[in-house]
Amino acid sequence: MALKFKFIFKIANRVAAFFILVLCLSSCKNLTTKEIKSGTIEFDIDYPNPSEITMSMDLMPKTVTYRFNESNTCSEISAGMGALKTIVLTDFDKKTITQTLNLLGKKYKVDFDKTDIDSINDAEPALKLEHTTETKKIAGYDCFKVKCSTKDSTGTLINYEIFYTKTIKAPNINWFNIYKEIDGMLMQYRVKRYGITMNFTAKTVTQDGADDAAFKLEGEYKDIPAAEMDSYFKMY
Repeated sequence: MALKFKFIFKIANRVAAFFILVLCLSSCKNLTTKEIKSGTIEFDIDYPNPSEITMSMDLMPKTVTYRFNESNTCSEISAGMGALKTIVLTDFDKKTITQTLNLLGKKYKVDFDKTDIDSINDAEPALKLEHTTETKKIAGYDCFKVKCSTKDSTGTLINYEIFYTKTIKAPNINWFNIYKEIDGMLMQYRVKRYGITMNFTAKTVTQDGADDAAFKLEGEYKDIPAAEMDSYFKMY
């Protein structure tokens, strides 16, 4: 009889452990897909056109950390095995962008106002967006597909897709970029900078890491012209 009770007790423990695991997974899923107004998104980066890259792929950035709330965003990205780190801060109220560069311990920054930002975006190739009703899940969120078409410097037509979600409530989150027509959080998108095409895909979403301190720079940065900042990135 004692052996029988011991066996039943062991089975009960295993069943309880299983249901605890299921509940944990369920709660994680609900947290991931709930409506939020601030938080942190981790994006994976891949490179669809390897021929554009002249350095070792091992030195290229693989992820970006993107923090946001209703008034600010902060993107952090590292390259060159940590030798180069850049932070981009946006302020919705002031309509400004601050781009920083930490290159082997030397810190530089450039500030852009609304006129600068509009000029940069106007210089980008024309982008046509076609909204669709097609969806797919990315990082647990239902995301809408948008068909994009543009042309490269040779006039060749380029077609690709991006995805965004309306569940993450961040109004006017794209006011400063080429996807400003998209009223929602980009969860999969494409950017081309310094001749290199990068695809970003959201991997995780959390509500953490978006307090006021996340949108403030630490330490002293030297102000430099935008052209000088670009020259550092072009070296990589």
